[in-house]
Amino acid sequence: MADLTIAGTVKKVSGSTVTDRGVAGVTISAGKSLYKDLTNSDKLALADADTEAASIFEGIALHDAVADQPIEYATGGLLDMGTTVVVIGQSYVVSTTAGGIAPYGDLASGDYPSHIGFGKTATRIEIVRNRSRVPKA
Repeated sequence: MADLTIAGTVKKVSGSTVTDRGVAGVTISAGKSLYKDLTNSDKLALADADTEAASIFEGIALHDAVADQPIEYATGGLLDMGTTVVVIGQSYVVSTTAGGIAPYGDLASGDYPSHIGFGKTATRIEIVRNRSRVPKA
């Protein structure tokens, strides 16, 4: 399988989505996975499973932002992804493509699995963060 393609609008699910706010450290698009860049004043950047630091999943961007703009992101609960979640019950992780969201099975040996959540319905992911900080064998 491949990374989710976010074609529509990412939306909070009323009464479920848990959010936080931060400052973008780079240009960010809605639906991208994020991490806090400890080398850049904890600003948010695109998560990437290729390195330990960038794999530590913080949340999913709810809207677009450019560097130094405020951004709101989802950290828990249900999130409407604006696209088809291919497999209900599928475990989704930070991708090796910066900002991407991929099925766990797409990761290779040496990638850093950082769990984002599970496919809950045909369009929603339930965000359940788990930041392993250990490379896949």
